[in-house]
Amino acid sequence: MNAQTKFNTNNIKAVMFGAIGVIAETSKLQFDAFNQAFKDTGLGWHWTRDAYLEMLTDPGGINRIEKYATSIGHQLEVGQAERVYNKKSQIFEELLASTDLQPRPGVAALIEQCKANSVKVAWVTTTTEQNIDAMKTALSSKLSFDDFEFILFDKHCKHKKPAPDIYIEAIKRLDEENQNAIAIEDSSSGVASVRAAQLQCLATPGDFGGKQDFSSADFLIDDLSLVHVSGDEESGICINTL
Repeated sequence: MNAQTKFNTNNIKAVMFGAIGVIAETSKLQFDAFNQAFKDTGLGWHWTRDAYLEMLTDPGGINRIEKYATSIGHQLEVGQAERVYNKKSQIFEELLASTDLQPRPGVAALIEQCKANSVKVAWVTTTTEQNIDAMKTALSSKLSFDDFEFILFDKHCKHKKPAPDIYIEAIKRLDEENQNAIAIEDSSSGVASVRAAQLQCLATPGDFGGKQDFSSADFLIDDLSLVHVSGDEESGICINTL
């Protein structure tokens, strides 16, 4: 493999960061929030880390709660899964506020390089606006969210990932051709969303991504510090593979 590998031969004009886990490692906080929500709502469940890793192969917190209930023969009340998930989201936001959250390695530098080379940057997720606001508050001293052209969340699409809706909307707003954009994702459902939108995809799994399938991504790396933006049109975005 060459020291540097181009994503494609065209100039990349837009980079889209996907889920909140692409921006900062939040997997453990999400996991803890679920278990605390089960306790606070009286369900009495406790997910192990291994069980949670398996659940992450399916997208959507409410969906995971409902599937787990079915697997153990627990009959949920109407709307109960949504109420538990809302409690989980509240706890997650509280954990974010009390944690010294840091951007994932390479995120800040990549955003800076994109801006310096007139490459558009967007944050394209299907989480809630409340989670986005909590992330922005937690990272306010580490990242400038004004660098994003826009931030999309669940209210900006009819169907969440792995459906392609949110990325189709993002490309429209960026006013760029598909071949000149790339999306960065940390989950198999996120990768599926990108590919369904016919975009290039860079996968960078988080700490809890070990059991997910990233084989359909164009590139798979652990560290975004390996991604570099060049001002040379023929180089575009490159990966240092050494």
